[in-house]
Amino acid sequence: MQDNVKITFLGDLMCEGPMLSAYKLSSNKYNFDSIFAPTKDFLQRSDYVFANLETPISVDNTNLTNEQYRFNTPFEFASAIRNAGINFVATANNHCLDRDILGIDSTIKSLDNAGILHTGTYSKKQKKYSIIEVKGIKFGILAYTYGTNAFANNIYLKKRDLWRVNLFQNQELSFFLDQFAHRNPTSIFSKLYTFFLHCKKSTNINKAVYERQEFNHRCRKDLLNQIKLLKEEKPDFIIMLMHTGGQYNAKASPQTQELVSFLQKNDIDIIAGSHEHVVHGIAFNSASQNKIAAYSLGNFVNLAGSFNEPFNKHANYSIAWNIYLKKNSDSTSIDSISYTILKTIPDDKPFKVKTALCFDLYRRESNCNKKESLWKDMQFIAKRFSNQEVEEPLEEYFIDLQS
Repeated sequence: MQDNVKITFLGDLMCEGPMLSAYKLSSNKYNFDSIFAPTKDFLQRSDYVFANLETPISVDNTNLTNEQYRFNTPFEFASAIRNAGINFVATANNHCLDRDILGIDSTIKSLDNAGILHTGTYSKKQKKYSIIEVKGIKFGILAYTYGTNAFANNIYLKKRDLWRVNLFQNQELSFFLDQFAHRNPTSIFSKLYTFFLHCKKSTNINKAVYERQEFNHRCRKDLLNQIKLLKEEKPDFIIMLMHTGGQYNAKASPQTQELVSFLQKNDIDIIAGSHEHVVHGIAFNSASQNKIAAYSLGNFVNLAGSFNEPFNKHANYSIAWNIYLKKNSDSTSIDSISYTILKTIPDDKPFKVKTALCFDLYRRESNCNKKESLWKDMQFIAKRFSNQEVEEPLEEYFIDLQS
């Protein structure tokens, strides 16, 4: 039997507009390494690290972020991700089309240049998954998103381009009547249409756009076909980097929970969730079934909770989710799982942040009140993620798979 293989999943890697000036050096050059400096040694103790890349990347540092919710980030951000020890990123998320199809191509080229593996969006038609091997254990990796912010940016993929983004369901408001009602809420037609939906007891009528259930038959058929093709390559584990859910919800939405159940029933072994911007819990069947899921790992890096609202949602905390795997001569299995609580904190100037291990922050804090406040936050995040109480500040908390 070989030693355990440790893989780690991180949450959303974001780079909001105000951060650009904070990390700019000169002559359109940037350096983001300081964001990852406090976690670099920790991440490099894992055999492989995954994360969600929540922004397009500019291959030539042009047309960068200039709106609050439409991103485009310098290519040095990709270099910093790789320097930190992050090996693989999901590119399928609601910001993947912030710079249209050209933004997808630019992101992929930037990641390839930086030496970061990826899946979820594509520049050419190919298999919609990746295969990697870590110390003799073979992983199949899928990355899918609930949508692409089409309702806001009005970038709807034409039928000939649907292969470019892995989608769990149609893009938001794909039905033209839904689009019209959303954009013209005070019109007589919209009011009648909304009344009709109320009468029909539509499950979408009172939901935010990003939590609505869109038509998904085509997308799920495609997903099941990709899983079938992936299984033919005989991976030891199939991983889904899942991008779905609401915004700052107290717990995973019913739609997210239903999706996780669907994925587990269709042979996905490990599900790492992103998009919610806050930490949500884990869900697993049993150690013997080798199926575990985390609904949301939170934001690994962003400004919320540090410089931007909301300040009361613990949005500046996230989880590094560690999974220890073992392979015998005739089988592979999940040996144990653990998590490390992280916090994004202000750095040395406005809109400059860095992400650190909460245990390190706690150990170094000399102010008694700040130390006690941090410990209470750590207890809150631990309870939300694992549904278990923690009794002392630690770097790594292990979870009983049989609980």
